[in-house]
Order: sequence, then structure tokens, then C-alpha cells
Amino acid sequence: MEENLLKFCRDGKMLMLAFDHRGSFSKLMDPENPGAVSSEDRVALKRAIIQSVADQFTGVLVDVEIGLPALDHLTEKPFLLPIEKTGYKDVDGDRVGELEYDAQQLKDMGASGVKLLVYFNPNYESAPGQMQMSREVIHDTMNANLPSFVEIVTYLKGDEKMDDAMREDLVLRSLKRFIENGVLPDVFKLQYPGSAKACKEVTKIIGKIPWIMLTGGDDFDEFKKQLQEAVDGGCIGFLAGRSLWREATELQGEEREKFLKETLPQRFREVSEICLK
Repeated sequence: MEENLLKFCRDGKMLMLAFDHRGSFSKLMDPENPGAVSSEDRVALKRAIIQSVADQFTGVLVDVEIGLPALDHLTEKPFLLPIEKTGYKDVDGDRVGELEYDAQQLKDMGASGVKLLVYFNPNYESAPGQMQMSREVIHDTMNANLPSFVEIVTYLKGDEKMDDAMREDLVLRSLKRFIENGVLPDVFKLQYPGSAKACKEVTKIIGKIPWIMLTGGDDFDEFKKQLQEAVDGGCIGFLAGRSLWREATELQGEEREKFLKETLPQRFREVSEICLK
């Protein structure tokens, strides 16, 4: 593994906190009136959550607007910044990403790596453009001497529901498209591909490129099961978010304090142990 990736690792595993949530973070804090959440309150809560596990994670993904001020000087560990704008542009139901920064700008802010979120369905017209955007970002990060973490999130248009079989098919075919077209990031950040067998197939498809799991907001206990299957199948870690810390946005007062002091650190230990065994 290259030196610029090893800084994110402990014993070859990536144990990372995902915390680049922007508009969605305000909605979690106040579902009825997210616009009423002050910038100070958002930064304060992000700082408290980061601080509760800063001694455990090997790296953290934060956003520029809220997460970077919250990170401040809490930790000397490396951090990622997202290169894309929050959300996506709806083009006839396709989710098309847009870039907000370039890699050098993120490096100048102190980032040790770049994250790109790509909404992708290989059956949709947006697929070639989304891959081209990914290719350009990877090239940009190479020029800035930063590692690229590409997060592929599959989806269906409208109200169509995705079952495990559909997810498995879309995740595997999406990865094949990226590999066949030479779109090769330093790390793939992936959703659970649907089964233990599919986890092994992911590792087979991407070869020497490491992959880590995202949580996607799944229940914590469910994420643990999925992560175990992923690690058994070749995954080298996680970049975990809402499944770990969501309740901190819902609780108040002493209950929040207890969650941050006890529950969240314990959760992080449990998922780290799955990877480090």
C-alpha cells in the first residue's frame, strides 16, 4: 500500500469516521425546521462527536463548511475533504454530481486525501458522464499528490425499491464498468453489496485496489453484520457515519452526554475489532 494511504491505517486497516454531512446534518438535528439550526450549534455538535472517538479513528472525513471548523485542532490524524457539491442535480431522474473544489484547494485546506461521491447506475444515461467526472478527479488528485477515495452509491429512479439482489447486481456491474474503463481510484468506498458472496466478488473485480465500507444510515447492529461479511470477503475497513453517531443528533442534555461518553466510543471499538482481528 502506498505511503499516502498508510497514514490512514492501523495494522493495514482503515478505521475512519464519516462526517461530511451538510444539509442532512441539519435535518437530523431538527427534522421539522432544519433551517433554524445555527451554524454554531452544528459545529459544536460535530466537535463533540469527533472528540468522543478521536483517540480511536485512523482518519476522518469532514466537510469544509461545518466539519473543518469542528475538527479544529482536536486531532493530528489525517482527514479527507469532499470535492463534490452536496446533493446532486436531477436530470430526468438521473443523479448527476457536480464538483465544488479542485484537489489543490482541498490540499491547501490541510486535507490528506479527497473523497468523491458518485451516484451511479450502469443502465442510465448519466453513467458515462459520472465515470468521466471520476476519472478527472482521480487525475486531479494524482497531480496534487493526494489519494482519491471514490464512493459509489447505486440507486433507482423514482419510487422503485431496491432489494438485495438488485443491489448486488448494480454494485458489481458498476465496479466492472469502472475497472474496464480504467477509472481506478486509490480506494473504493462502497455500500454493502448484498451478500457475503458479493463481498468476495467485489475484491475479485477490483484486484489490488483496497475497498472500505460505508454505513448508509443502516442500523448499527445490521452494519456490524454487514461489515463482518465484508471483512471476511476482503474489505480493509470502514468510513462509517450515521449508523454510529445518529442518536447524538436526537438526544439532549445528559442523555446526549452519556451517548457521547459511552455508547459511541463502544460502537467504534466494536466495528474496529471486526477489522483488526
